[in-house]
Amino acid sequence: MNMLTALIAASLTLASASTDLIGERKVSLQDGEALVSTKRIEGKLGRPYTVELRVKCGAANTDWTKLPVVDSEAVCDVKPQSAKLSADGKNISILIRETDAEAFNEATKKTAGEASGALVPQCQKSAREFLFNIEKYCR
Repeated sequence: MNMLTALIAASLTLASASTDLIGERKVSLQDGEALVSTKRIEGKLGRPYTVELRVKCGAANTDWTKLPVVDSEAVCDVKPQSAKLSADGKNISILIRETDAEAFNEATKKTAGEASGALVPQCQKSAREFLFNIEKYCR
């Protein structure tokens, strides 16, 4: 194996190791379908999960991987299977937990110097609904 091939193989291995698919949920829309994907992103302090939204309009049988991500949000924690269409059909909701920034800031104030670099932000105890507005898709 030459050096270039080895470098390409190593970078592909690193790229696939840094993003792990945690869960997906398809949600039926009035005139299409949405896919809500949750991925774990290594190295994102306090917000290690990304929730992505892809939308497919009409009855087209398109490969989801070929559709662009139309919206995304980085969060501290997420319940992937909670994704659902709102009663009015204008939003897709999903349960998330945000980073507890207040507790993290207090902990860093109490920790001296270099030791504060070892602190890791924690998620808030309570979950909330995050909304992806889907009104602009599939008109």
